[in-house]
Parts: sequence; C-alpha cells; structure tokens
Amino acid sequence: MRDLYDELRQLSHEFPEVELDLKAGVVSAVTEDIELEGYYLGPFEIKLHLARLAKLADSSVFEVTALDPHPAASNQEVTHPHVRDGEVCAGDATAPIASALREGRLVDAFLALNSVLHTYNSHSPFVALDDWEGTPCADCGCLIDGDGTYFCEGCQRDFCDDCASSCDICGATYCRGCLEEDVESGRLCCRECRETCQGCRRIVENEDFDQDSGLCPQCLERQRKEQANPTEPTNPNPSQEQEINHELNDHQRPDDDGAEPIACGQAATADAAA
Repeated sequence: MRDLYDELRQLSHEFPEVELDLKAGVVSAVTEDIELEGYYLGPFEIKLHLARLAKLADSSVFEVTALDPHPAASNQEVTHPHVRDGEVCAGDATAPIASALREGRLVDAFLALNSVLHTYNSHSPFVALDDWEGTPCADCGCLIDGDGTYFCEGCQRDFCDDCASSCDICGATYCRGCLEEDVESGRLCCRECRETCQGCRRIVENEDFDQDSGLCPQCLERQRKEQANPTEPTNPNPSQEQEINHELNDHQRPDDDGAEPIACGQAATADAAA
C-alpha cells in the first residue's frame, strides 16, 4: 500500500490532473494539450481500470478519452491517430507498458502511454495525419478540401469532383443518385426538371411533358391516334342480326292449325310411310 501511495503521489507530479476513484476502481490522469505535426488534438484523460489488472497487464487496461475532441474527418471515433473509441494502439510502447504494470510501476505505465499520445507513428495509425482533415465524399468516402467540395442540391450532401455531376436542363450541381436520364434525349434531369409519364413510366424532361394528360410525347401521340380511329365493333351488323333472328323464328313458329311443328327427321319418315 505504501508503494501504491508513493506511485500516486509521483503521478500527480507528472500530470496536470490526477484522480483516484476508489468506488469505481479507476486511477485517471489528464495530459497537457497535444498537437501532432500542426494538428491540434486537445488534452486526453488516461484511465487505468484497476479491476482489469486481475486478468490483463497490457495497454488494454487503459481507456483514453479526448476531453476536447478533434476527431478525424473520416471517422468520428478516431480522436488521435493511435486512439479509436477509447482503445489505444501502443505500438512500440506495448512491451514497456506491460512490463511496468506487472512490476507495479504505475507511473512508468502512465508515462509510456502519455509518450504514445505525444508521438505520431506513420506505420500504424487508425487514421493517418495526412488524411485527418477535410470532408469525406458522401459517395466514395475520399477526403476533399473546401475547394474540391461539390454540394448536392438534392440530398444536401458533399461530393468530390468524380462523384458530382449537374443537371443538363438547369445546370445545378447534383450527385449521380439525384439525377435521372431521359432515355429519348439522353440528358440527365434533376427532380425539378423532370416528370414521369403516367403511361409508360418513362422519365421525361419538363419541356417535353404534357401536363394536361400526364404523358410523354410518344404516349400522347398514341392516345390521339386511338381516339381518332376507335376499334371496330365485334358484333354483327344490324341486317345480319335481323336475318339470323328471322330464320330462328321460322323454325319455332307453330303450324296454322295449331299443331306443334314437326322436326325434320319426323317429316321425312311420314312421307316415306305415305
């Protein structure tokens, strides 16, 4: 206990702020502001979870939190090239940290981790410093600076030059997903400059679309032809229908004396008998 007490006292001399939370089982220290190669990352809080030491003795017993986060543009969970979501990639300091923890040298373990935070290793970052700033393209994800950013009027997101396009009708900037092609003209149309034909469901430029009928030029022309030349009726004409009804009535009319009509076969038999 005396050694632990001395370690904690020494820790308070090495860091601006040190705290021991016995209830939570956490020893924490706050670093000074950290800046790497011109990128300001702010101060970090290093937390040692004492309960984890029962099973582990490496950098995973630590949790590192940015107190003034300046995360990578491409990943908000990366607040430092070697810190992601509280997890530290200690790199070359992994072995010294583990050795210090096994021997109970808490101050040395904290200082080794603090050194990792103040150093940039270009061989093992979660996000490289060269890619730290900029706006990620909403399509391909590549980082773009302010001069190379194209804002889509449709989905209201930023795109790079390769993923951005424009409406061939109004000229406004849009991403590819917000443009539709009129297959007849081959022009890309934004939402404000296109309609959908209610007949064939084709994308149509506004200037070629008939608002009254809701049709494209081809469907409108087809409709006009159908209206000008309606389909001929399939029923027989009136004279044919009258002739058919007349023949039916002749077969079904009774004889003048009121007797039932004789079927054709019966009449032939009667004639033969006579």
